[in-house]
Amino acid sequence: MTPNKRVPDDILDPASDFLYDSLLGAPAFDGGVSGQPVFEFPVTMKTASGDIPAPKVGECQRLLDTGDTHLSIAQCEYNFTDNVTVYNCWLTLWRPEPARDFTLERRNQLFQVDPESPLTVYRVRLRVKLKRDLPNNGILISSMLKRYATRWAVRGSDGQTFGGSAKDAKAAPKPENVPFSHTAYAARLDSPLGGVAIFPLSDGLNVSWDASAPGDMNLVLPATNSPQKKDESREVDLLLVGIPRLTPYTQSVSKDTLATVRRFASDFGLNGKKPSYTVVPQTGTITNQRYILNVDGRADNAFSGTLKGDLISSIPVAVSNLNDHWTAMLFDRSEKKARPLGVFENQAWATVRLHGCLLYTSRCV
Repeated sequence: MTPNKRVPDDILDPASDFLYDSLLGAPAFDGGVSGQPVFEFPVTMKTASGDIPAPKVGECQRLLDTGDTHLSIAQCEYNFTDNVTVYNCWLTLWRPEPARDFTLERRNQLFQVDPESPLTVYRVRLRVKLKRDLPNNGILISSMLKRYATRWAVRGSDGQTFGGSAKDAKAAPKPENVPFSHTAYAARLDSPLGGVAIFPLSDGLNVSWDASAPGDMNLVLPATNSPQKKDESREVDLLLVGIPRLTPYTQSVSKDTLATVRRFASDFGLNGKKPSYTVVPQTGTITNQRYILNVDGRADNAFSGTLKGDLISSIPVAVSNLNDHWTAMLFDRSEKKARPLGVFENQAWATVRLHGCLLYTSRCV
């Protein structure tokens, strides 16, 4: 989200991060033809009188930008007057007015890529807050657009699994709707330019699609979980993964993309089981291990410990209960190297590669 444009893009395209890399992607260029599946975030509220889209005009800022992670925010609180339609970021000179129904805060976070196992991982947090009582039938949060993906897979949080390829499509419509909370995932795979997967970090969502001719998939926050009264709010927390197309340099993650999705879930504790790596803290307390290794760092040395494992992607570590005015450092004992870390909202962020064994300390000074 570029800070100087008032119209945040509602498309997130993790697989395109590799398109312009001569080794991992294709000889493409910005604005060139694409065909990889993408995520759209319309955040549209369903009401008896019709659909209410999210505000389209907002202020964007970079909150944290380091070699470990990039975090940005878009506060969408306005619409253009006179029902002027917003198609792209070039329509930014028209006068805005405050949104009348609800506001939307979007936080996108990108984690550093492991070059030896190139998967792009974004965390997307969306918070909807009502400005008036607004009875609704739920909110369309996101659509996973198929484009030229030839393979698909879904695992519901109820344990049901679905999947297949485009050639397996049948003519008779077969709508599916399954719960999409912890342990679930959905994926669109094997387009000529890569694939994507999505994992929920919060609960309460459903995923729906037509299983007879699998096209786009929709993630919906049903009415039972959506805000209904003035000042009520709800946050949705999602993890988006981009998988590059198959090249000699992406064999480890692109040869069997569904196996990559399942291993990602297994490695990072997204399948309801413990992560595949082990962590032994010497100082600090582990509070959560669903993808992000969350540590309570109120101890003097914040966090010191041993991590062991062989993960399919780099792992983010978030050490909380620090202070934005402190300096945080990461010391990798296996390589005997240190580097400074970014601290934001009293939390230090590190993204580390874990192949084999890593012993390190993060210390506040």
